[in-house]
Amino acid sequence: MPSPRAAVAAVFVVCLLLASQISQAQSATTLDAETGNDTPACSGLSDPLGNHTYCTGNLIGFSTASTNTHTQTQLVDAIAGHMSTLPLSTWLPAGPSTKFIAPYQPWFCTAGGGSGPYNGSPLQFCNIPSSGGHEVVGYDESTAQVVAAQHNQMVSLGYWAVSPDWYGINQAHTFLNLTVQAEAADLSARSGYPLKLLIMIDQGAILSGTQTLNGCPQDYNNETGCITQNLEADIDYIDQNWAENPYYAQDSTSGAPSFRFH
Repeated sequence: MPSPRAAVAAVFVVCLLLASQISQAQSATTLDAETGNDTPACSGLSDPLGNHTYCTGNLIGFSTASTNTHTQTQLVDAIAGHMSTLPLSTWLPAGPSTKFIAPYQPWFCTAGGGSGPYNGSPLQFCNIPSSGGHEVVGYDESTAQVVAAQHNQMVSLGYWAVSPDWYGINQAHTFLNLTVQAEAADLSARSGYPLKLLIMIDQGAILSGTQTLNGCPQDYNNETGCITQNLEADIDYIDQNWAENPYYAQDSTSGAPSFRFH
């Protein structure tokens, strides 16, 4: 049995080792790194780390008009900031693995928004007609650099698939389809395909039609035939371009390509 003096010495050595490890951990980071924006989104004006290279200006955030009393979130302040980097599975009880799917909006661009900051008052909107006219957030969604940064974060958080809101192949939504094509190119180049592509077919694809089919009108008539034709054409496009590739999401039971609808 060691003497009391030897035991005290051993404890002292352990404390020194722990203090050394803590010191090394503290020196490996900075306050800016721990408080600055660590998301792929464009930073706010006061971010100590500054903006990503692909951002053309800072994102001020969004707010809901006081007259819009039916909105779910009355005040929105979506300025990018520091967030947890722990995998999503960390927050779940131990057990069967859960597949996390990241819904993805493919329509943001900087055209028409000047040089920022975005998006205060008045709001600035993307003026590319095929993007859907959404607010400017500081980056072009269809660029490879932006797509890669967003996918990197999804992989680090443990997402199984990314599910872009897809509006089909009609000319009215060309920009959105280009973004999904950029996503497919990025996902196909990743070793082992850690993130899958899972297309979410938006109702806008049915309303707008395809390159050869007219869209389906919103009325009280029976539009089953029109919806079926458009949906089949969209699924054929997805199958021919993405769904038969190893980076595309498959049903765990049947092995067939998966789809989502909105």
